[in-house]
Amino acid sequence: MVSSTHAFYFPLWLSRIPRNYRCLRTEAYVRQHLFKALRCDCGIAFYANFGCLFAFGDATSTPYVEVQGYLKLNSLYEALRHIFAIVFSVIMCLFSAGRVLMEKYPSFLSAGLFSKEGPSRQQIMESSTKVTFHADGWKKNVADSEKQLAKPDKKIKLTITGPEAGYALTTMCMVQAALTVLQDSDRMPFKGGVYTPGVAFENTRLQERLEERGMTFTYEEIL
Repeated sequence: MVSSTHAFYFPLWLSRIPRNYRCLRTEAYVRQHLFKALRCDCGIAFYANFGCLFAFGDATSTPYVEVQGYLKLNSLYEALRHIFAIVFSVIMCLFSAGRVLMEKYPSFLSAGLFSKEGPSRQQIMESSTKVTFHADGWKKNVADSEKQLAKPDKKIKLTITGPEAGYALTTMCMVQAALTVLQDSDRMPFKGGVYTPGVAFENTRLQERLEERGMTFTYEEIL
């Protein structure tokens, strides 16, 4: 059982503010329907990118990465079911009676998308996570005036796999991040402060720690 499968799209070296992607789309490199992820992943990546610019580069002139996350669904039916359940849930939550009903019967009213029941230990042990990142861009930094004309000449793919996302993977990442802060403090930027994960763990052994505990990070150059 796969607990979480994501597809992220990263156009590299873009200076435009991220545009409003359609809710549902199909990409050739995935060959399945993609549903726009209603999560904070894109916001984290967005601010992490700005944090890296301020910490390691010139934030006023260096272009940043445009990010959008999607859930990969197996069929058009699954995509439409997600859209219906989310729209219906939002409408129900606008009214006090609707919120009461949603709280009492979340699974029925959301077509099984939401539930009060958490996974069993057996389900967690049998679940896995797969996150795929696709990035389009240029091998060299292209001037803003040329980006509309120059066709991207580089495509890369990163696939991350690990245990179940909600419980096993989250706790593992939190513990290893804490140990990294304690044991790799000499590899972290500056002497302290508040940083996004991309800035804080840029030069640390966090990825190596996670790989030692079963996670995999596979990079591929497509173009």
